[in-house]
Amino acid sequence: MIIGGGKRVQFQAGTYQDSIFTEEKNSGTEKIRLTQPVRRINILLAKLGASLVYIFAFLIATALVSYLLAGLLGGGFGSIHYPVEIDIGYISTIGPVGKYVALAGLLYCLYLLVIISCITLLAAIVKETSIVAVLGIFLITIGSRWQANASHFNPFSFLNFQHFFTSSSQCITEIWIAFGIALGISSLLTLLAHYVSTTTWGQNLSLSPKEKEGNKELTKYEKKRALPLPYFRFEVLKIMKRKTVVVPFILLLVFTMLYGFEQYSQYERFRDSELAIYRTQAESYWDSINRLQRGVAEGIFKPEMVEETLADNTDTYNMYLYAIEAFERRDTAKIAEGQKSIFKYETSNWGNFYPPDTISVYCATQDEIIKRQVQTVHTKSPPLGGLISSPFAMESDLKHIKSWHIRNSQPSITYIFNSLFKNGLAIIALAIFAVSLSVGFSDETHDTRTICLLNTQPLHRKRIYFGKLLAQSAVFISMILIIAAVFCAGLGIAGSPLEKNFPAVQYLNQVDGNYSGVKLWRANLREFEGKAFSASSSGYFVGFTFRDMLVENIEMVALLILSGLVMVAFAMFASQKIRHKIGVSLGTVLIFGMGYLASRYALRGAGIIFPFIWLNQPLVATGEASMIFDVNILNSLVGIAILALWLAALVFVGYKMFSKTGRYL
Repeated sequence: MIIGGGKRVQFQAGTYQDSIFTEEKNSGTEKIRLTQPVRRINILLAKLGASLVYIFAFLIATALVSYLLAGLLGGGFGSIHYPVEIDIGYISTIGPVGKYVALAGLLYCLYLLVIISCITLLAAIVKETSIVAVLGIFLITIGSRWQANASHFNPFSFLNFQHFFTSSSQCITEIWIAFGIALGISSLLTLLAHYVSTTTWGQNLSLSPKEKEGNKELTKYEKKRALPLPYFRFEVLKIMKRKTVVVPFILLLVFTMLYGFEQYSQYERFRDSELAIYRTQAESYWDSINRLQRGVAEGIFKPEMVEETLADNTDTYNMYLYAIEAFERRDTAKIAEGQKSIFKYETSNWGNFYPPDTISVYCATQDEIIKRQVQTVHTKSPPLGGLISSPFAMESDLKHIKSWHIRNSQPSITYIFNSLFKNGLAIIALAIFAVSLSVGFSDETHDTRTICLLNTQPLHRKRIYFGKLLAQSAVFISMILIIAAVFCAGLGIAGSPLEKNFPAVQYLNQVDGNYSGVKLWRANLREFEGKAFSASSSGYFVGFTFRDMLVENIEMVALLILSGLVMVAFAMFASQKIRHKIGVSLGTVLIFGMGYLASRYALRGAGIIFPFIWLNQPLVATGEASMIFDVNILNSLVGIAILALWLAALVFVGYKMFSKTGRYL
């Protein structure tokens, strides 16, 4: 007998396992619930209370043992009235150590109460212990990013004990507020966990009650004319409960979030570093000017001997001084102008190290930044900053950049999101999802309960095939959109601006007589370094233009999603012949990986008719691929069309094979 939602309902033993929390069928708890009249809310509160009692008892025992060992083996037990000083930067206060320890202990317990309540809710939704553990780590990791701003309304900041240890009156007031906030949040999370445990959302994506009477439910089912997308919903649940899918997704989500926060937080550091470089250079030229002037005054140098050098040093000093003043005033337009002047000056001293095409694109980008009034880009090594994303940079340049760990930084969400693709993280994400999602029919075994569904519900082959395909596609698209949404929302909360109009360079394969921009040498592309340049090329010159980076981001996301869907469709096709999950997953990755290498370096321009070259979204969206392959029609819109055609073809062929063979078990 099981009690659910305050009502007693009869159940057959063994049919109600894993209905509330993870690991229920392994711990023996089911035996108690199947033989004793226990309310569901009591089970929930008992688990929460037991967890808290265990944790608090463990902490108290650890504290007592540590205190006793320190007192016996150290210099005595001391006094709880020993004064301690807390300095949090803008205020300093002195109080007894006993009060500080008691305050820290209480805040830590409140923090744990909220964390355990969150994990309780997660455990009520997800039925895999490993997934709940990863979710808990993700919760604590992301929550730690908001610890710096201490507030009694933010339980994650309760670990910053010193921020609450200011004055006695303020401390007591804030502690009472923090106690109420933590208790309220914990109660809401517990009630939500109870509600989730009383519905079948975690089982079949519906909000109907868990406790059902068989005869009534059968009557309702018989009255239905059709069951909408039963296999699709079932397949979605199978994927959501598969730890090999959810755990990589969570890890990828955590990684992208941490990457975004790191990119955002390093902007001020890079800005300060660049400003320090300019100040050092200005001081160096100022010292040189003073030495020359003293030499003239003391008769060491003749004025005509140092006149030109003195004028050059003065101009250079004023150039750095202009940039420094712009930095101090945070004048974006003048900062960009100063960066442009310094970049041109520095690169002129480096000789052939800097291709003239890179200089032209960088200077045009600075002008576009001034025109669009967006935040400037900073780097720890300003002269090398223009080479990082340039297709005209030489291999030796990139080696210096990688060995010196030089990166560009700009604070907007649009720019940081764009860097996810241009740093290769999108391809890594595709590989991860291909391994975890591309299983197709190769995972149809008795433990997935698919056979039970097929034997008890009248499903057509079309519903079976397209239900599985749509489920995997929907989960993949949802995961990509969730990562993008959480990534952008997290940066927005942290204070990152949007700046969707940040200039993105788009290279043009051919330029005609009407082209009014700067012409670039195709032969200077890094792709042709050390190779003979073909005289049959359609033109020696290429051009570039600017567009909103948001548009470029949308194109890359579209290519990413379509590439993933083509992988899923290919896996569905291959899984009808390959009955091993790992074989299908790794085979899909291998086929697309080898296909990309062949399209990139062997097939060249002819590779655009295959779905592989489009895996490198930045190469296509920026126009770099059109220059390398000398194909004018190679752009994101063409890629979207080609991927859509391949997707349709793979789905059609796969379904035809499935409808003829019928191998779905």
